[in-house]
Amino acid sequence: MGSHRRRVVGFNIVLPVLLAASWLGAAPLRASVVDACPFGGIARESLARGIVVPKFEGTNLRTVQLQYGSYTAGTYRITATVRRGSFDGPLVGSPQTAYVFLVPYNMSVAAPVTFDFGGAPVNENDVLTITQTVSGPGDVFFDGGMGTSAVDPAPPLPMVEAYETEDTAPPLSTYRKARVGLTLTQDDLSGGCLPSATALCIDNVPGDRRFEVTMDFDHAPSLHGPAFAVSTAALGVTNGGLFWFFSQRNPEMLVKVLNACSVNQRFWVFFTAGTDVGFTVHVRDTVTGQVKTYVNADNTPALPLQDTDAFVCP
Repeated sequence: MGSHRRRVVGFNIVLPVLLAASWLGAAPLRASVVDACPFGGIARESLARGIVVPKFEGTNLRTVQLQYGSYTAGTYRITATVRRGSFDGPLVGSPQTAYVFLVPYNMSVAAPVTFDFGGAPVNENDVLTITQTVSGPGDVFFDGGMGTSAVDPAPPLPMVEAYETEDTAPPLSTYRKARVGLTLTQDDLSGGCLPSATALCIDNVPGDRRFEVTMDFDHAPSLHGPAFAVSTAALGVTNGGLFWFFSQRNPEMLVKVLNACSVNQRFWVFFTAGTDVGFTVHVRDTVTGQVKTYVNADNTPALPLQDTDAFVCP
């Protein structure tokens, strides 16, 4: 991306018409550009190539915009997948798909497509990888950004700008060139819980992110660290979520916070964990500041928790 890269804070953005399905549902009122690299207007890069963002400067990922072209007219199904750390790392949100009609290839026009990841949480300065797959009547290419050379002789150091790779082999394939056309945005969040890779935000009313849940694990002799949060909002489940310790494919705990104000003037905290690893769970009410802590001893099968006296309403 070189000197063309930019970061804009507090910028009202209107998302393009070609918008993939949202990870969280409704689009945000405000989003800001985190990374933007000029598009070259010519789509000639194979979708077998990968994209690496070595230093994402946001705390969540709202949208990824790329541009596409094809020599064959028709409707194409294009899916973008974003992961943390490597091409086989943990997913950021869930893969997003757009259905795009492409006209016969025009060398001066590449169609913009915006994939909405719904503000999926990431940690600031995370390495992000982007893979793309397509199905349709012909081959599809993406816009590799400004510049005339198809390949750079050597990567610029330090590697802080987005770059293209030869393929999507883990962990980060092989460097191909520094230029790649894309725009990345994040939600501008304030108040309530701020989602991250290790903080699960749970709603009381839709979108308020009132409750913050974090979890640490400790397993003798030397396995310990923060658990990783998985929002279930993509499924329409905004009152709960999941955590994992060692692999995203292996969830360790389901947790939820329920509004029972009409029952006993309390919010209830329930969780169930399929593990005997030691852990500590912290649930914070961001309105009152109250924190509840729950502990499971190491090498002890975790029992289900049903705390019906966790937080005072409203």
